[in-house]
Amino acid sequence: MPSSPDPHDRQSSRAQAEATLTQSPSNSPAQGSETPETRRLLHELHVHQVELELQNEELRRANNALDASRARYVDLYDLAPVGYCSVNEAGLIVQANLTLANMLGEAHSRFAGKLPFTNVVFQPDRDNWYLLRKLLLESGTPQTCELRLRQVNTGVQGGDSATVWVELSVTLAQDETGQRLLHIAVNDINERKTTELALRQSGELISLFLKYTPVHTFIKEVTSTESRVLGASDSFQQMIGLEGKDMVGKTMAQLFPPEFAAKMSADDWTVVSRGKPVTLEEDLNGRSYTTIKFPIASAGRNLLAGFSMDITERKNEQDALRKQNAELTLFNTAAVDRELVMIGLKQEVNALSRQLGLVAPYEVDFADTQSKVPP
Repeated sequence: MPSSPDPHDRQSSRAQAEATLTQSPSNSPAQGSETPETRRLLHELHVHQVELELQNEELRRANNALDASRARYVDLYDLAPVGYCSVNEAGLIVQANLTLANMLGEAHSRFAGKLPFTNVVFQPDRDNWYLLRKLLLESGTPQTCELRLRQVNTGVQGGDSATVWVELSVTLAQDETGQRLLHIAVNDINERKTTELALRQSGELISLFLKYTPVHTFIKEVTSTESRVLGASDSFQQMIGLEGKDMVGKTMAQLFPPEFAAKMSADDWTVVSRGKPVTLEEDLNGRSYTTIKFPIASAGRNLLAGFSMDITERKNEQDALRKQNAELTLFNTAAVDRELVMIGLKQEVNALSRQLGLVAPYEVDFADTQSKVPP
């Protein structure tokens, strides 16, 4: 039922019409032989006519403003960076913006009450959609979830077609007939999910590496006073009796003897503060290690990574070889000295034989003579 006009608005409209007639005498009725009553009626007619014209002009301005506002709304809706759509209780998409159509690679006209929203949800994720819709209709409380939407024109319905990860934010509303509608904001999170997947796969690879590498590998966060383990290989079980996962979060003082821990922390700070790698030789619990440490660039954090290799067997072999070389050198020196003594004796015997007029019994060649002089 139309509402009655506001008397105040009616008076204002009439006053404006009266003012227009006063300012434009040509709009006033001509004075003639009319009776006062006729002139009054003619004046009322003119006032009403001007009033209608003013109202029509105001209506045109309001319509123009409404059209401009509607155009701005359409632009904002269609060109928004987020996909929007409305779904009726039957599950059909009754309205969608261009962003969503482009996201799914679908013609915009297909969304005018013809396409079930379920059809664009990737088959393995449809249970998530059904649960969200059920909760929303039962509680009326806005719901959110993450799932994959299927790009409609890239594969068989429900099949393994191209997908895009999105976050749905869904609210309950009513259309002009009182029917319930689901208003859905569709935010593209595909890049974030791709990054998360890559990080997860990278983390799994690092975990496998730390689990099976025979080298004692570590990552630490370092301050001027302490170093704390962020990750370590399980091979530390052989060094200190702890697997890598049991070392995470612990400082050097909690893992190693005090003097060794203090030196290790100081070395760590030297690496991150100078920004240069170092190579160290360390001894712990009767074993020898070569350790290489290097800084890792990270905004706002001093990180360090490195690895220690057990060189005990190699060092023992080197020590044994040095000992053998020393013994061999000693033996060779003794043998040469003995040979020089024998040559000297032969020469003395030869000299005495010649003095007695006898033939020298020994042949002493030039090489034997030269060998009398130690090298």
